Amino acid sequence: MKKIYLLLLLSLSTIYSNACDNSLFSLTNQTTNPDGSITYTFDITIDLGALDATFYGFTLSFNSQSNTPQVIIGGTYPTTASIVDGDLTCGSINGETFTALTGNNINSINNDSDWNPYMGMNNVISYEDGSTFGSASSDFCMTIQVNVMGCVEDIELNAHVNNGGLCIYTESTGQNCSLGIQELSNVEKKLDKIVDFMGRETGVKPNTPLIFIYSDGTRERVMKIEE
Repeated sequence: MKKIYLLLLLSLSTIYSNACDNSLFSLTNQTTNPDGSITYTFDITIDLGALDATFYGFTLSFNSQSNTPQVIIGGTYPTTASIVDGDLTCGSINGETFTALTGNNINSINNDSDWNPYMGMNNVISYEDGSTFGSASSDFCMTIQVNVMGCVEDIELNAHVNNGGLCIYTESTGQNCSLGIQELSNVEKKLDKIVDFMGRETGVKPNTPLIFIYSDGTRERVMKIEE
């Protein structure tokens, strides 16, 4: 009887350790916007195992060696602000709503200690539900977009924040954020175009804030003052 009991415990432990291992994370597109921000598009599948901890949502972290990227919610360019059943490409979240939060708003819905490490982080977007979302609920899939200002080298999905770090996946953007000043100065660049702050292409206009976009991808804010 003791051997059977021990075998059962080991089996349950194995199932638990593999829970949410079948989540999927793919960066499918990067669009550079006129203001210098980038909109990232992801396909995500959240795998919920039968013995997972209670699921309150997931996070995306935008990482760089040389700067702190800023997630933008509610700006000019798209960020998925909420997720409901109608937004899913597979599965169900049983009528719940996951709300996008960043910076000091992270964990304001869940109020759960497992989420504390992400609080106050402007390079993180959290999708929070705040209710007891059953661990045995069906898996679900979605396509989401996140707008970010600043160079990003890799993006980390924590598919199940309450599952002790077992469900972290990383995608590379292909960007190099660690180029030094000397390296940048050796790159020949040409002015590609000039846009206004609404992203409309224009010529040089006095007393008007403009963005100069160069061939190496850099941007410069310029305003020529004339009386």
